[in-house]
Amino acid sequence: MADSRFRLSILAFALLGTLTACGGSSSSSSANPEEGGPAPVEPVPPVDPVAPVDPVAPVAPVDPVEPEPAEPGPGGGATPGTGAAADCLNGSLYDATATVSLEYTIIGPLSGTSKSDYTITPSAIFEGQASSKAQGTVTTTYTGQAPIVTNVQNFFQMDGLAVNDLGNITETSSLGSVYTTRTVNDPAYRDLKFTLAAGASDEQTIGRVTTVSGGIVPETTVRTTETRRVTYAGRETVTVPAGTFETCRFDFTVAIGAESDTATDWVAVGKGLSVKSVARDTDTATETTLELTSGRINGAPI
Repeated sequence: MADSRFRLSILAFALLGTLTACGGSSSSSSANPEEGGPAPVEPVPPVDPVAPVDPVAPVAPVDPVEPEPAEPGPGGGATPGTGAAADCLNGSLYDATATVSLEYTIIGPLSGTSKSDYTITPSAIFEGQASSKAQGTVTTTYTGQAPIVTNVQNFFQMDGLAVNDLGNITETSSLGSVYTTRTVNDPAYRDLKFTLAAGASDEQTIGRVTTVSGGIVPETTVRTTETRRVTYAGRETVTVPAGTFETCRFDFTVAIGAESDTATDWVAVGKGLSVKSVARDTDTATETTLELTSGRINGAPI
């Protein structure tokens, strides 16, 4: 799928496991093998103008999610195992001060590495709402290409077992220019995957207002609508370069307009971090896999 905003969304699960999501995946920028360097950020296609964005409305307390029969997961339909998805939520990564360092190997049409260093703080303001913030730097290096450096700020709230994703700000350096993207989820996306029973699913439609500026890109604001379905497939044991982990497997389908892709994310029990993720591009019939090679929380290996 050619839309870089979609690739950013579908692979964002790798960063902090589910620490909201957008703006930090290794695919947030693409590389250009023919020119031997990262491709410039493409201008966002023009759409109908949008009215100024009002502050994000407060999110109501989360209601319990009733299990529903799950369709076979796009990752291959893993048989649901025992163990609650809530065991893979690490609340200290959302409502307390913490540092996180993650390194992944990237396997796919473009291979390389991704290194992320984050600091989580429990007191921030985004669009007039109190929130927590994960702020850090993601450095993506594809083989034979110059590094792509992205500064990321993700804003979110804990709501029981739910995580309210308010939005994010990213700054990407490419070919000597800095591109800034500010995304506001309107209303906030309520990530309910840790509330799901094995085999159950949750589907939501997310409205986003995104402003892109910097470099050769004229400041542009667009409104997009994304439909995201997540299924908790159950427990799986996963071996990656960083070790062997018991994980919660989550299968995702994400659609923007007429385009739809899938992803699978394996989040380590008790750690709350992604140890492996696979994104599938239906346009090119390719897969991109991230596998954890090293991870630390507050300096201690995970």
